[in-house]
Amino acid sequence: MASIPSSVYDPKRVLVTFGPVPLIGRSPGKSIDVRRDATTWSTVDGTNGEFKRRRSRKKSGTIEVTLRGTAPANRGLGILAKIDEKHGNLIGLLAITDTLNGALFMSTSAFIETYPGMSYGVQEGDITWKFRCDDLNMTYPGISLETIGVRLFSFS
Repeated sequence: MASIPSSVYDPKRVLVTFGPVPLIGRSPGKSIDVRRDATTWSTVDGTNGEFKRRRSRKKSGTIEVTLRGTAPANRGLGILAKIDEKHGNLIGLLAITDTLNGALFMSTSAFIETYPGMSYGVQEGDITWKFRCDDLNMTYPGISLETIGVRLFSFS
């Protein structure tokens, strides 16, 4: 079987789950937003105009998933948010997998930050769920030291 080129995209092949809840019924347009809280590298200026790179080991971040107002996943997430509000201990696995190209964004310590806001009008509205993650791991398709050519860089 031939491999699928990484330039192919199908939103139905992007799977999102939080604990036991598959997040089905995502809104058209930008429905998933994944961001780390800190940049991996920053610079520190020296007194003579030079700078050094400083690495942040902070891997916390935020994942926002926007669902249609009628998506069945809203009910499941609402139940989980209510359980967490009552007991304060609902932390779990949040995974976003692109099954076509192998991208994976995952946290084993995700939780729903708060109930999302609601808007009502003539048309169906969207509901955006915001998850906080202590360990947001990000893997992009086809990235490995072998594929980018280790000899091109100096690892010191």
